[in-house]
Amino acid sequence: MTASEQAALEVPITAETLLLAFVVKWKGRWTPKEVPSRRRWLEKNGFFLSDAEFEAALERARVRFYDRAAELFVCRSGPCRERSDFGPAHPAFSVGAGGCAVTATECHGLCESAPAATLRVGNRCRVYSEIKDAAGWDATLDYARRAATAGTLP
Repeated sequence: MTASEQAALEVPITAETLLLAFVVKWKGRWTPKEVPSRRRWLEKNGFFLSDAEFEAALERARVRFYDRAAELFVCRSGPCRERSDFGPAHPAFSVGAGGCAVTATECHGLCESAPAATLRVGNRCRVYSEIKDAAGWDATLDYARRAATAGTLP
């Protein structure tokens, strides 16, 4: 795959993808004190939303976070993308990991431990970081598959 083909598969930066990354970072649960920093992040990236638009987009991101029984959210931003070639070209992004969807996202806020991913099964989450090689990603995908099959995080 060429560099331009790979780039075309990366996460498009939209208000929705930035807010989904926020929801992933906080594992679906955040307090009002975390919201202003995400709002500033949106504005830094050129997205100026009214209060109503922001609240609606944040709610859509929260619903999206929980809309599948199990999902592995893989950060594909900054250091995570630079330190790993595991990305949307990998078959797991189109076929999942045995019942666990695999989705590329924007930043999870774990840049110092990049690359990072967050597995959500039901209402429980587990964060993985420093997944630097194919064996590490294979182990993460295998765990995600087993957790999705079991319907819980062991």
